[in-house]
Amino acid sequence: MPRGLVTLFVAIEALFVVGIGIGIPLVPLLVAWGSANQFQATPLDIWQLAVQVWALGHGTPLSVNLSGAGTIFPPEMMQFDITLALSGIALITGLMAIRAGRRIAETEDSPIVGGLLIAIFTTLTGFALWSAQSATVNISVTLGTIKIAAPFIVGLLVGWKPWRLFPRLIERASETLGQWRDVVATALRISVGAFLGLAVLASAVLAWSIISGFTAEIALYEAIHGQVFGGLVITVGQLLLIPTAVVWTMSWLVGPGFSLGLGTLVNPFTATVGAIPAVPLLGAIPAESVVGWPALIMPFLIVVAVAVGFSERIVGERGYFDPTGSTDFIRLGVLTVASGIFSGLAFLIIGSGVSGSAGPGRFIFVGVDPVDIALAWGTMVTMGTAVGAAVRVIRPLPRNIATVARGQTR
Repeated sequence: MPRGLVTLFVAIEALFVVGIGIGIPLVPLLVAWGSANQFQATPLDIWQLAVQVWALGHGTPLSVNLSGAGTIFPPEMMQFDITLALSGIALITGLMAIRAGRRIAETEDSPIVGGLLIAIFTTLTGFALWSAQSATVNISVTLGTIKIAAPFIVGLLVGWKPWRLFPRLIERASETLGQWRDVVATALRISVGAFLGLAVLASAVLAWSIISGFTAEIALYEAIHGQVFGGLVITVGQLLLIPTAVVWTMSWLVGPGFSLGLGTLVNPFTATVGAIPAVPLLGAIPAESVVGWPALIMPFLIVVAVAVGFSERIVGERGYFDPTGSTDFIRLGVLTVASGIFSGLAFLIIGSGVSGSAGPGRFIFVGVDPVDIALAWGTMVTMGTAVGAAVRVIRPLPRNIATVARGQTR
């Protein structure tokens, strides 16, 4: 295919990803602009607000200054940052990047195409952020471009798998790990499997909470007085918050819980909520959310089940666990510790993306404590892996091998 045509297709792909991301908040804002706002704002105002929401969806900080907006906030609350991400937008960017990466993998000059796609995407992102600067909201174009490009590049690499272009490098890495390669690979599988299992459980718990809190959610909708189209905008915003809410629920299931502002904490052992902001999704928080230690049982059992399913891989081609020496016990210990470390690091990164400032005053911090949830989940995965792996692999030696082992010890 001619280079010019490849460049055109890559530019369209990058424009598609950026356009879909901005279009998600832009469409409901346009509807509200024409109905509730009666076209009083300018099209530039609507565009800037949509790009600002898109940037916030990737964790880009928004510096808000209401000094000249004629608001009723006290002077010390006129300037604040909003950093709490509407992570559903970042998730969509990552999924579309995975799709683009798979298409890149099918091309002949995939490194050139991939690099060109990243360059065009970051350029379009920079221009969009530059156009979103307004009198009340300021965005760092450089930081915002990095924040938005991060999930795109990660998704692109996941779909593209460029390391397949270097088989000798993969082979050399495997040789370096040697006999520990299967232990590391199994630890990664357990970490990913346990995380996905916890996410499914958290999604079910969140769905049940939303259904159970229907009355409180409707009351919060009515308190907003947003009418039909205002409610549409609020609903879209809450849908973009669902991935963040799932991670908060995961943190609740693991133990540390989450905060809705300074001085508040919701976990299985305490529920200090305070005044709830007018966000209908928060009506899903049950009034009696103190469950205690039983809430931690299901996540622990998920880890144990995943470890039982994957841990047999560490015995390798031999097919049995050798309790007569220390080697297999060391491998088992490395597996449990590595699984906990991988799981803790994953939550440390994810937790940082679903926490931050949601406004002035006590809402300067909302979300989970990344360090607390990383330590709690890492410890739970370590313990669950130890139990599950021991149940699966530690057993008496096969009769013929045990006979040989006894003969060698005489």
